[in-house]
Amino acid sequence: MKKILLLITLGCLALSTPYGIGNEPEQPLRIELGKKPKKVKCAQGKHVGKKHKKERQVTKSVPNAGMYHPYYYIKAIGSGGRTLSTYDESVWEISPYSAYVVNRWGIDTPIIIKLNHRWFSGYDYCLYNAVTNESVAADLSLGPFAQNALLITGINAYLDKITISNNSTWTYGYWDTNWGTFKNWKVGQAVLIGETDNWLSPHYILINLNESNYIPVNIG
Repeated sequence: MKKILLLITLGCLALSTPYGIGNEPEQPLRIELGKKPKKVKCAQGKHVGKKHKKERQVTKSVPNAGMYHPYYYIKAIGSGGRTLSTYDESVWEISPYSAYVVNRWGIDTPIIIKLNHRWFSGYDYCLYNAVTNESVAADLSLGPFAQNALLITGINAYLDKITISNNSTWTYGYWDTNWGTFKNWKVGQAVLIGETDNWLSPHYILINLNESNYIPVNIG
């Protein structure tokens, strides 16, 4: 009888521990590039989920100075500098010709996503190091974790405005909606914020991870 009671007690303890059946830790969802977004719970612009260093995801470099720098901070650098991840868990594939440069970069360094205008390059973007003033060709390999991602929370077609879940508002050009790039953008899709280096055009880009394209925008 004592053995039976002991077995019952041990069974109850096993079910009540984090390692019991049905209590396995949930794996974080990742934004799948080029695919429709899965539903992610949102509350007051902040995503529900594992806490992360949100201040290292996107930040204003000089508050109230009229200049916004969409910094993403380096969390890890892969072997030989061929990959780079940021604190939202996005993973970038670095051009093999630029890997030696990234291999010198440090953790927590701010980087900015820009378009790649280099000739004969198969990479769509550049990652600009705001500390060393170096840039490397790169492509997004893995999207951020869903609980870290910036999501589109509103699209106002009359005012040509987009709002995203960090409470920022962006204005896009009328012609961008006619080029076919913007027509499939929807609320709930994930975006990254980048900068452009052309002073004659909008100073920023919104990169839609679910549509695998981008549009030029201005803040506000």
